[in-house]
Amino acid sequence: ENKQQEEAGEIEGEVQYTNNKRYKRSASNREKAIEIHGTQCVICGFDFEETYGKRGRDYIEIHHRTPLSEKKSSKKINPKTDLVPLCSNCHNMIHRYKNDSLTIEDLQKIYDKGDKGC
Repeated sequence: ENKQQEEAGEIEGEVQYTNNKRYKRSASNREKAIEIHGTQCVICGFDFEETYGKRGRDYIEIHHRTPLSEKKSSKKINPKTDLVPLCSNCHNMIHRYKNDSLTIEDLQKIYDKGDKGC
């Protein structure tokens, strides 16, 4: 019976209500960034449409070079210089550690080296 309990795992799915701080983003800035930079990840080159067909068409995550949480106040964003397209994996690796985001350049070096020890 003890082995069955170990294999069963923990209960999930309970509803929890939270209060979270979110930073407002502009859909227009996202659209402009995609017009300028395209929908291919600037780090690894991943293209959602190439991999997933029409389901992936026009999909990409847009990353702020300077995280909004690090800005002292709201600020006008330049989609050409402040935003870049990233695939979900690269975007998550940049933000993996709270208060220790990587720059695009730092993650590019890790990706290029294939450095698995970061």
